Amino acid sequence: MVDVRVLKCGFTLIELLVTMSIIVIVVLIGVPSYTSFITSNRVSAEANALMGDLQFARASAIKQGNSVTLCPANAGATACSPSTTWTGGWITIDSTPNVLRKQASIISTDTLIGSAGLTSVTFNKLGFASTTGSVTVTPTNGSALKICIYTIGQVKVIAGGAAC
Repeated sequence: MVDVRVLKCGFTLIELLVTMSIIVIVVLIGVPSYTSFITSNRVSAEANALMGDLQFARASAIKQGNSVTLCPANAGATACSPSTTWTGGWITIDSTPNVLRKQASIISTDTLIGSAGLTSVTFNKLGFASTTGSVTVTPTNGSALKICIYTIGQVKVIAGGAAC
């Protein structure tokens, strides 16, 4: 007599459906929190880019011994725009006025709006800012961040609703 054993390999339909159901549930729970994580990181990156350029402008003013200005850029990113909207990008210029650094416009739907009258920030040769103010980075959904600028030259990022 020959012993014939049938080997069964694979999954049953029930096992496959249970596994797929568990995967769908995990994805549905995880995606919303992942979306807020992405938004939070994008807003932080935008705020840090502006803060980094403000610190660069201050350091350049001290190094060169002349005033350096950071302002919203015009359409060609060659001069300052008299606007409080920083979403279109910004430039750092020295007193000659050479463009030291350019920041392209923000590609997301977030907005960067300066406080009333904040169309530029000029640092003198001692590192002091010409004005105090703030720029608020506001996402379409999520919490905003505010970049605060003080006359002593200090720049810091705080949670959106807080006062500078």
